[in-house]
Amino acid sequence: MFNTFLFDFDYTLIDASEGIVECTNYALVKNGFEPRESGPIEETVGLLLHEIFSFFEPSASPETNRKLINDFSEKAREVMAPKTFYLPDAIPVLEALKKRGFNIAIVTSKTRQMVYDVITPRGHEHLVDHIVGCDTVNNPKPAPDGILECASYFGILLSDILYIGDSVTDAKTAENAGVSFAGVTTGRTAKDVLKSFPNIYIGDSLTDVFSKILPPEQ
Repeated sequence: MFNTFLFDFDYTLIDASEGIVECTNYALVKNGFEPRESGPIEETVGLLLHEIFSFFEPSASPETNRKLINDFSEKAREVMAPKTFYLPDAIPVLEALKKRGFNIAIVTSKTRQMVYDVITPRGHEHLVDHIVGCDTVNNPKPAPDGILECASYFGILLSDILYIGDSVTDAKTAENAGVSFAGVTTGRTAKDVLKSFPNIYIGDSLTDVFSKILPPEQ
């Protein structure tokens, strides 16, 4: 049914919440704001940095917002990769898909380099054919640009693509691009919320999703 699988990154393949909490509070405190509890910060994972800081400090000036983003990024270079962990079945699923010859890409709200900083030191860059970050398209998710760029890169039809993610942003991205969507509940979005968007399946994990949508290997 599909020959290309595009994945969100945060809460779909990895859990970077520990590093994101640390970097967010580092930036807030450095700029004179109160730190936040981990729970509310974790709810913002997957948003762009300017959206995160606009959410926590909506009255901050554009200049202050830029400083917050820069300070977050400064701390992220130090702590983000070592404090990011794969979800339990992420690598086994990617390995199984790669073995079967499918196209695999990541379309994320992180920068492209941040993805490489996680996967390259762990020796898993060979499992991903292409990475689209928020810095490599004109319009980040939920705009369709990242998915459309992947379709062009692989030279495939939109009907060949399944996008897998954990959030409303991911579901909207797939819908805006006109591709099929499968959701996982490994993030902070409830199954019923994901089910309210067009989808082929909402599962509890990547293993659950692919056991339902892929025929057994012959």
